[in-house]
Amino acid sequence: MQPITLYRYELYFFDEPQTIGFIQGLRDVGIPEQKIDELIAVFDKKLPIPPFDFEYDKSTVYAASYFTEKGRETFFPVIKGIQEHIESLENGFELVEDVMESNEFLYEDDYQVVLLKPIDNL
Repeated sequence: MQPITLYRYELYFFDEPQTIGFIQGLRDVGIPEQKIDELIAVFDKKLPIPPFDFEYDKSTVYAASYFTEKGRETFFPVIKGIQEHIESLENGFELVEDVMESNEFLYEDDYQVVLLKPIDNL
């Protein structure tokens, strides 16, 4: 299988990666719970939830979710809206896109994959 292009959106705080995806980090950004629910409603409706019961050495790697091309195309308008909301808070947080290629996944569906990343990339 040829590697495919993958996209991840991570929170940075004053240019430092926070090592979590943007959905998990919205509370840390200071967005009220009700607004978070509004911002991520489309993900709750359309994005399958990976099992995340994978067995791996958590001392050396972590599981990270990435969007596939289809996932990025489907959810980018929502991601862009979340990015603009985060930037409007002017509190040091920003949403940064990480693009990579891979063909080794723990999980895959039409919209996303889960893969392992070395902890030294944190």
